[in-house]
Formats: sequence, C-alpha cells, structure tokens
Amino acid sequence: MTSRVVPMTSRIAAVAGCLALAACGQPSPGQRGGPTPTPSKAASPSSPAVQLPPGPDLPAPAVDLAQFSERDGKPLTIRLAGGRTVRLQGLRRVEKADISDAQCAVDADGRRLATMGVGATEEYTCNGLVAAGVVPPKGAVPRIGLIYDVASPNTSFRTAVVLEQADGAWRVDEGLAGEFDDGEAGRSIAGLRAALSKRDAASP
Repeated sequence: MTSRVVPMTSRIAAVAGCLALAACGQPSPGQRGGPTPTPSKAASPSSPAVQLPPGPDLPAPAVDLAQFSERDGKPLTIRLAGGRTVRLQGLRRVEKADISDAQCAVDADGRRLATMGVGATEEYTCNGLVAAGVVPPKGAVPRIGLIYDVASPNTSFRTAVVLEQADGAWRVDEGLAGEFDDGEAGRSIAGLRAALSKRDAASP
C-alpha cells in the first residue's frame, strides 16, 4: 500500500484550524497562568475566572545620570546648620521618558541624583531649577529644598522637591513628591520652609 504524504502547508493549516476552532478534541487553553482544562471536560463559559497571585514588582529602570549634561543655572552654595556647606549644581536633560519630555537632577558635592521627571514625578516635564536653599532639618537629618518650573500634559506650575541626607549621601524624600504642587510652598524656599515647619510640628 502506498503511503500518502500530506504537504507540510496543509498540516500547518489543519493545526491552525484546530487551534482556532478547538475542533481537535482538546479544549482551548485556560486563562494565562491558570490551570489548563482537562480534555474530557471543557471549561464552562459561566465558570469563574481564575485569580492569579500578583507577580513580583519589577524594579524601576535605572537613570543614567551621565546623560544629564546640560547645566541648569549657576552653581550654588547651600549653608547648613553648624556652618557646613554643600556645593549644588542643577542639571537637566531633554529626553522623552514616559510622559516626561525633560528631567532634572542635581550634583551635590560631586554626587549626582535625579530630582524631577523620574520616579514619583515621572509624569512631570522639568523646565528648570528656580531656587534652592536650606530648609528645617527633620530631627537631626539635614534637608535642602529645590523649587522647579514643571509641566504636566495639561498645565504648567511650580513645585518643590526636598532632599535629605542619609548615610552621608543626599536623596529625594519621595514621600513629599507632589505635595507642594502649585501651592505657596512650591513657589519659594521661604514658603517651603514654613510648610515643612508646620508639617513637622503636626507630626507625632
């Protein structure tokens, strides 16, 4: 008896038809990540959806601080309590990142950190650093305030960023991100100092 050879294209088409119409005697796969229904009993359309456990949070992409090559204003000297000074230089890059069209950073005593348009403020486009100055410490932790001109997709305004020093390095206090948008505290260092003093006094 002569064997009949089925062309490969016909076999691929047959398999594709089976997958599309579930006509090969196998049920369609279940919800992604969920159990696959057994061949003897297809999943009922009225069956509840399989609830998958949440996956691990993916880490935010690292910011390449070397790309902040544009100087944003003149170098500033911030005098902290006790007479210690911090040399601060504003930096900026114009690059599309999520919603933001431009991001800002600072160089504090030779160490760079991203301050606006990334992380908790990734939806803001940073138009530039307006002012910087010392603000009331949080306990024994020194803090510096930064005032920025920013824009969101539908408006422009000023806001404030608070830097705090921990383990000898400066970092952004992400817990205050967006709190001073378009308010008195976001328009001047004096207003930010007053708002932080009031906020800290109300904290337990």
